[in-house]
Amino acid sequence: MYGNNLAVATFLNYSVVTASNPAHIGDTVVIWFLGGGPVNPSGKLTTGAVSPAGLSPVTGAYTITVGGVEVTNISY
Repeated sequence: MYGNNLAVATFLNYSVVTASNPAHIGDTVVIWFLGGGPVNPSGKLTTGAVSPAGLSPVTGAYTITVGGVEVTNISY
């Protein structure tokens, strides 16, 4: 967790998006979060083992809303 949040947004250089360091239209941000649900793992998942290399996308339907506006360009 990041503070009391279950998600945090960063720029590509890993600096955190905040009120004093806001993202602007056209910026690319990365959202790190917990609780996305089931994933399609990039390799075998084993309790106590290191996560497999690669991306493991969430398998269910999802949306991202920022300030009441739904994000339409989700890369991953």
